[in-house]
Amino acid sequence: MRRKTFLTSGLSAAAAVSVPGLTSSITNVLAREASAKTTISWWGWGDPPVNSAVTGLPNQHNSPNDAVKVFYEKSHPGVTIDTTVYNYPDYVTALKTSFAGGNAPDTVELEPGPLVSKYASYMQPLDGLAAKRWGPNWKDQFYPLAISQTLAADPLHKSMFALPVGLECGTGLYYNTAIFSKYNLKPPQSYAELKAIADILNGHGIIPISWGAKDGWPNFDWLRMLVEQTAPGVWDSALQGKAKFTHPGFVQALQILVRMQKDRIFSSSIWGTTAYPEAITLFQSGKAAMYNSGTWDLAGFAAPTTKIRNTLGVMPLPPMGQGLQKGRLWATTNMMTAISKSAKNVQAAFDFIAWQADAGQKASWVDKSGFLPSRKGMAPQPQPNAHYQAIEAYFLKEISHAVVRYGAQLTADLQKATEDAIANVSTLGMDPLRALNAVQAAHDKSVKR
Repeated sequence: MRRKTFLTSGLSAAAAVSVPGLTSSITNVLAREASAKTTISWWGWGDPPVNSAVTGLPNQHNSPNDAVKVFYEKSHPGVTIDTTVYNYPDYVTALKTSFAGGNAPDTVELEPGPLVSKYASYMQPLDGLAAKRWGPNWKDQFYPLAISQTLAADPLHKSMFALPVGLECGTGLYYNTAIFSKYNLKPPQSYAELKAIADILNGHGIIPISWGAKDGWPNFDWLRMLVEQTAPGVWDSALQGKAKFTHPGFVQALQILVRMQKDRIFSSSIWGTTAYPEAITLFQSGKAAMYNSGTWDLAGFAAPTTKIRNTLGVMPLPPMGQGLQKGRLWATTNMMTAISKSAKNVQAAFDFIAWQADAGQKASWVDKSGFLPSRKGMAPQPQPNAHYQAIEAYFLKEISHAVVRYGAQLTADLQKATEDAIANVSTLGMDPLRALNAVQAAHDKSVKR
């Protein structure tokens, strides 16, 4: 099977090009928006901060440090953004409750794959509004992956129920170069070398790899990465019904993940540890030597409040078994903006989410959160120094042949079944093949719907 790829040219090459459709269209909509006083409710799981040095708290309402709210209201007089930001697990619960109870916000942040697919039927179609703002060929102003993943929410792959904001590439294995240097360690080239490094680090009270398994979604990423080593391309084939989730490569990948836990490559407390803020803080503070992540965390690592700063290094996951190749990275749209069907002022709501996909994307999500832009011609966030430029260049080089993180056929039930399989094998000792049979059953059920 031919694997999915995107971004045939690097983002950095497009940085010098002016962003299409931003000047004339935005001038017109600004005039219209300024004439009306309206309030738009917006829910998300982590808006970028105006000031990164200010420590954020989870589940905030109308934070004065919310860049999306502050920047939009400043440039759009008469419009108030009623913002609520959650921790991701809390956000998923809040969405489910609000839509089931008929109390949905006007606009929401969604994620490619299961989350946008689950709620697409509750969202306004955006094609006509987007064409009025950016012209009939507006999709050409975005990178292909950004459009294809958004269209995947529509079973017919024709209508856009959200707008793509940001791209990301993961997951590289970040490591603390100071810790590696202190104990004369080098990036591992095999599982055996990774295990030897873990033994040394554990002997000095340092967690080898920090993992927040309590959240679920990082576990999916770990298995996705390992399957790409044990059975390249089979993950997408299984999503398309051309292979089974019980394929020997899936079984081997799950066995490797369990072995890593038994070999103490992770800490013993991973299943009680969240990804954010706990697992990443262990790495940033020097209590863990490695952390599996991607481009979305670069801005945070470079912040003056962290200890990692210029001791940050990145490497691919080494071959995790005999005859395997080193890990490939994945790529995906970072998030998507959408309008609920219950929105009181659809045009005003669209103007707000569209701003996040053009001028506001650069001002907030790209420059403040470090997203790679989803629009052609929009420069990535400037890195603080040559050290971080080199790390970004590593991801940009890998992005052109990365696999897609969330395939079009991945449903919320299928992702949950995958996360459950990982947990059951890891914590209950369930046989991997039995656990994966449940994943296959979830896939078969979704196909019949």
